[in-house]
Amino acid sequence: MATIDGLTLLTGGTGFLGGRLLERLAADGTPVRALVRRPLPPRLAGLVVETWPGDLRDSRTLVGVCDGVDTVMHCAGLVTDYAPYRQFMDVNGTGTANLVEDASRAGVRRFIHVSTTDVYGYPSTPQPESAPVRAAGFGYADSKVSAEAVVRRAGRLGLAFTIVRPATIYGPRSETLVLQIADLLKRGRMLLLDDGQQDAGLAYVDNVVDLLLTAAVSPRAVGETYNACDGDGVTWRRYCDRLAEVVGAPPCRTFLSFRLARAVASIMERTSLLLGRRRRPLLTRTAVHILGVPQRHQNDKARRDLGWQPRVTFDAAFAEIREWLSRAP
Repeated sequence: MATIDGLTLLTGGTGFLGGRLLERLAADGTPVRALVRRPLPPRLAGLVVETWPGDLRDSRTLVGVCDGVDTVMHCAGLVTDYAPYRQFMDVNGTGTANLVEDASRAGVRRFIHVSTTDVYGYPSTPQPESAPVRAAGFGYADSKVSAEAVVRRAGRLGLAFTIVRPATIYGPRSETLVLQIADLLKRGRMLLLDDGQQDAGLAYVDNVVDLLLTAAVSPRAVGETYNACDGDGVTWRRYCDRLAEVVGAPPCRTFLSFRLARAVASIMERTSLLLGRRRRPLLTRTAVHILGVPQRHQNDKARRDLGWQPRVTFDAAFAEIREWLSRAP
C-alpha cells in the first residue's frame, strides 16, 4: 500500500477510528499534525506527532491549522446515537465547514472526509454510492448529510476531496460495539430486534483505515464516494453470540419486534426531551434502526476503483478483540 507524501492533518485522533489511523500513519513514517481538544491518550502519547489544540466548532482555533498540509484526514465528529440535534449539526456540520474553509484557503492537495452509510436514511436494501442521501430526522445521520454537502460545494470550487462512508465500525478499543455491548450481555440486558438476523454491516477498523489510506493516494478517488463495509453477511445475532463467547457471558435471548422497538424509542426520546434529561434513554431511534434495518451496503466501487479488499476477516477480527480484552484493565 502506497504511503502519503507530505504533512497530513488528522482530526479525531483521540477517537476510535482516528486513533487507529494515527497509529498507522506514524508507523508509515508520515508526518502528522493532529487537531485535538484534549491530550492524546497514553497509548498514542509516545508517537512522533505534532498537536494543534483546537475545536472544530470554533473557527478561530483553526486559522492556519492547514498551513503546509498536503492531506487532510477528517475523522472527527460527534458519533453517538443520542445527543441534542443542534449539537450534532454544530460539530459535524458547522465543524466540517470550518475545517473545509481553512483547507481551501491553504490549498491542501487532498481532503478525505469520513461520513457514514447512515446518510442513505436506513433503507431496507443495500445501497450503492450513487443512491440519493436524505435527511431522515436523526441528528447524527442528518448532520453527516449536511457535512457531505459542505465538502461537495468546496469540491466544485477546487478542493480535491474523497468521501468514505463506513457502515458499522468495530474492533479493539471500540467503546460501543465491544465494551458497551459486552457489558449489556454480561448483565443480561442486551436485546436484539425481530430474530436478530439483520445484517450488521460490519466494517473492521483496520479495513476502514486501509480504504482511507488507499483513497488518499489514488488519483482515481478524487471527487468520488466509497462505502466501507466488509460485506461478510454477519448478522447482529452472530456478532453478539461471538462477543458473548469471548467475554464469558450468556448469549442474548431477548428479542423485540422492530415496530414495537421503534415506538418505544420514540416515546422514550420525547419523554427525555420534555423532562430536559441529558442522559441517553434506554432505547433510541437511531439504535433501533441500526439493529433493525440491514446495514450492509455495496462495496463494489472501492474494490473496482481502488483495488481495496477487506483483508481482516470476522474470525481474525475477533481473535484481535479477544487478545485486546485479555490485556484491558
